[in-house]
Amino acid sequence: MEDSKEFESQVARIARNLWPSATNGGAVMINNQERDGYYETDENIHILACTTSRRLEKARIDCKKLNSVVSALQKRHPDKAVKGWFITKNEPTADQRTEAGKYAPNVYITSFDRFQAKLIDVMDYFNSRENHPFGSIRDPE
Repeated sequence: MEDSKEFESQVARIARNLWPSATNGGAVMINNQERDGYYETDENIHILACTTSRRLEKARIDCKKLNSVVSALQKRHPDKAVKGWFITKNEPTADQRTEAGKYAPNVYITSFDRFQAKLIDVMDYFNSRENHPFGSIRDPE
């Protein structure tokens, strides 16, 4: 994930797998502002903002925008749960977590690894592989 566009593509790939019933999911314009991801299912709407930045100011701007759009969508769609996701390439900093916490429960902050783990917990998978036989060759001797 070299640059921010590649990172956004990886986040979108995970989101499409998490919410496969969300037709036409991906980047959209809402209120004349680009959103990195919009995924609407029968019961939920997920709005994504993703960043490679570790700066507090980036979290401040993105979380405020996320909160605003989540609030607007909650009014437009009272029958659906609306959740804003602020996804960071690396583990969020303490400052970023504090900033996102100001907008809870509308905005949820998570790292890419934790977001991806919602699909498959890779660390749990690797740990399980070490403790159980795997594949067609169990004892090559």
